[in-house]
Amino acid sequence: MPEIITFFSIFLGLLLLILAFLYFKSESAVRARLRIVWLILLSVLILIIIFSRLPGYLPDDRLRLSVFPIADYSGHDSCAWIPYYITGASNTHLHEILSDEFRVYPQEWIWQCLDADSSMNVPYLQNLAARIELDYAVFGSLSRETTETAIEYLIFKSPERTLLHQGRVALPSSMQLQLGEKLARDIAGYWQYSVPLADSTGMSLDEQFLARRTLARKNLAQRNYAEAVQFAAQAFALDSTDVPARTLYAQALLLQGIRLRNQGQGSDDLLLRALRLCEETILNHRKDDATLYRLLAKYYIVEKMFGKAEECLLKAIALDPDDPHVYFDYTYLHPSRYKKIGFDDEEQILKHVLFLNPCYEEARLHLSDYHYYRNNTVKARAAVEALLAIHPRSVDGLMYLGNLAMEKKDSTEFTRIYDLLLDIAPHNPEVFYNLGIYYYHRDDFEQAEEYFNRAVRRGNHPDSHLYLGYIYEKMGRLRRAQNEYALRIRDQRGPDDPFAEEARRRLQLLTNSDSSIFHANEN
Repeated sequence: MPEIITFFSIFLGLLLLILAFLYFKSESAVRARLRIVWLILLSVLILIIIFSRLPGYLPDDRLRLSVFPIADYSGHDSCAWIPYYITGASNTHLHEILSDEFRVYPQEWIWQCLDADSSMNVPYLQNLAARIELDYAVFGSLSRETTETAIEYLIFKSPERTLLHQGRVALPSSMQLQLGEKLARDIAGYWQYSVPLADSTGMSLDEQFLARRTLARKNLAQRNYAEAVQFAAQAFALDSTDVPARTLYAQALLLQGIRLRNQGQGSDDLLLRALRLCEETILNHRKDDATLYRLLAKYYIVEKMFGKAEECLLKAIALDPDDPHVYFDYTYLHPSRYKKIGFDDEEQILKHVLFLNPCYEEARLHLSDYHYYRNNTVKARAAVEALLAIHPRSVDGLMYLGNLAMEKKDSTEFTRIYDLLLDIAPHNPEVFYNLGIYYYHRDDFEQAEEYFNRAVRRGNHPDSHLYLGYIYEKMGRLRRAQNEYALRIRDQRGPDDPFAEEARRRLQLLTNSDSSIFHANEN
């Protein structure tokens, strides 16, 4: 509860006591009025206490701070994980030291909207800090010498871009992995927080283990789930008792499993391994880890076990009420359940998610969908444009805007957006698929065929096979159409796949056609 609310609650409590004292000392004519005032003030106090315990109702007045990914100009590929590890450690320690007054963004949030090619460009980073609503941003660079590793850093006030402090921290090269903690304490010192660096002279750190765990975390942040599974499995094999490693492994397995299931591929083994790992970790290692309960909830949501999902999400919120992912996952439940966490509808939850983490790309896209399916394209466009203001190279955001342009039949805007997408994501099959859809509906079947075939070559895009079947039917190339429909049926995504059912229907019609007509039309 913010300090002003606490002060106001105490003031009301004292006022109620004074009125109660006056009530017993007053004449009967005055008592009736005092009773009414006392009941009104008591009602106000009760409402304040109730609302203060519900997320999203009272403002969070904490300042926002983050250490951005630390630049490393040394070019040592074998040590490329170290700056990521140091950055993550510095934000973690800052959260521990400053959490009463500051909300510290973890670096994974920054990676959700960071253009990796510009990660060493300070003006770009200053702009990004302002766009994601930071009050203070720290930019640093790592330098290595024979005996010493150092970080030179800058603290900027955002959005004014005012340089507040310039500093340097260094440790012997043998202790470089403690630089994140030292950097955090140096930054906290700027705000008069004095926390001594723990004595880690005799501490032994397994760099091989930390490297694997860090690379797993980095690949998760960049949505490279297959690579994240690989590195997390290696870290888990090196130390199966480490809770962060177990959690990372479970998260990587779960997200890769969900991705494969969405692609129509086998994923049950990955999902079950994630489930068992979460359950075992909670039972034997850590019962109070909000992330583990959130991952369990995500598994139950995928399997449509919504009662169990809600139980886990409520536990996660109780353990960490500032985790935006928990609230986002709550939107997959029925709206009748939202009241339990203090919200009326999905829009309120998504706005709270974005208040907690303005970098959250998926939440902004869901907010766009929320408005779009309520026929409010103005708000849908505004939500996706807010995403693109933060992350102008967001492929999903640009495709969403392109689809809105296609619906409006604004060919100029559509062409502009997809020219940009072809430059940003020249190997993304979804981009070629959407271009195929565009030209298909313009009856330019030759151009549509080319883009659908590119989508298939780039990533065997399953729905492209259905449209290729349509095109070959229209061209009279019925055997080719049959082949494409069969390919789409082969890639069926679960029992309720309308595209696979449509392909099956079209194939059945062609198969039952009169053979003489079939051969007469085949080219």
